[in-house]
Amino acid sequence: MEGLAWRALEQWNLTVDHMSPAGSGENTVFLLHGSTGPAHVLRIHRPGYHTPAELRSEVEWMTALHDAGISVPRPVRTLHGATHAEVLLPGADLDAPATTIRSRQVGIIEWLPGKMLGEVIEDAAAPADILNGFRSLGQLIARMHTQAENWQQPETFTRPVLDAEALMGDSPHWGSFWTMPLLDPDEKALFLRAKARLREELRVLDRSQGFSLIHADLHAWNVLMEGDRISVIDFDDAAFGWHAFDLAVALYPFIEDPRLTDFRTAITEGYRLSHDLPPEREKQIDLFLVVRSLMVLGWMWARPDIQPEQRLPARIRIAVRCVNAWLSETR
Repeated sequence: MEGLAWRALEQWNLTVDHMSPAGSGENTVFLLHGSTGPAHVLRIHRPGYHTPAELRSEVEWMTALHDAGISVPRPVRTLHGATHAEVLLPGADLDAPATTIRSRQVGIIEWLPGKMLGEVIEDAAAPADILNGFRSLGQLIARMHTQAENWQQPETFTRPVLDAEALMGDSPHWGSFWTMPLLDPDEKALFLRAKARLREELRVLDRSQGFSLIHADLHAWNVLMEGDRISVIDFDDAAFGWHAFDLAVALYPFIEDPRLTDFRTAITEGYRLSHDLPPEREKQIDLFLVVRSLMVLGWMWARPDIQPEQRLPARIRIAVRCVNAWLSETR
C-alpha cells in the first residue's frame, strides 16, 4: 500500500521526506513526515465501507467543527480542491466488471500532537485527575452534539443512520454478531433474544431530541491531550444517531472497571456543562452499553487481521453479562 500512497501524493501540493505506517484498522494509515517531523496523516480508505459522498461529508463536518472552535485535524484538499483522490490499484483492469475493486479513495488530514486521553486516564495517579479526564471527555462530546444540532448541513451531505435496523437489524452496520461460530448454543440464543428486544426498544426511541450527527467512536483513545488543547480524531464511523450512544461508547472500554459508576457520574457532569441531559436520556446509556457490547463482537469477527479468535472470548463474556443484566432489569 505504500506505493499507492506515494502515487496518491502526486495529487497534493505537499513536501514529504518520508512516510511511516501508522495503523491498518478501518483504513490503511501512513504518517507523512516533513523536514521538521510528522505533519500530515494519509488514509487509504477501506473499500465498501463509505461512498465517496459519505467521505466528502465526513470532511465537511470536520471542517465545520473546526470552524466552531472544536479541535479536529484539518483536512487537506488536493491540487484540484477535492477532499479525496481516487487512486488505481496496481495492475487494475479498467475493463473488469464494475463490482471489481479497481481503486481506493485516499484522503489527507493534518497531524495533531498529543497524548491519548485513554493513556492520560490510565497513567493518572490521583483519582481526582482520572475523574477530571472523564469530565473533559463528557464536555467535549456535549460541545460536538451542540454544534451538530445547530449546523446547517449542505444539501449533498450524507452519512449512515444508526437506527434500529442499522444497530440491531438483520444486516447490522457492524456485522451479524449472533452468527459467530465461537458462540455456544446458549450464547447464540441469548444474543438473538437481546437483538429482538433491543430492536423493538430502538424502534420506539425518541428521535425528535437527543439525535443528530454523532462521532460514534468517541472513546478516550480517539481524543488527544496537548497542554490545554483537547482534540478529536478518527471520524470514520461518524453517523446520525442518538447522543446517548456516544456516551455509552466512551464508557464501554471501562465496563468491567469497579469505578465505572464514578466514571459515568464524571462524564455526565462534564456533558451537562455544555448540553442538557435529562434523566430519561441519561438512562438510555444503559441500553446503548448493551448495544455497544454486541456490535463490538460483529465488528471484531469481520476483521480477521486483528486475530478475533484470541480477543473475542473475553468480549463475549462481557456481552453475556451486559445482556443478562439488562434483560433482568427490563423484564
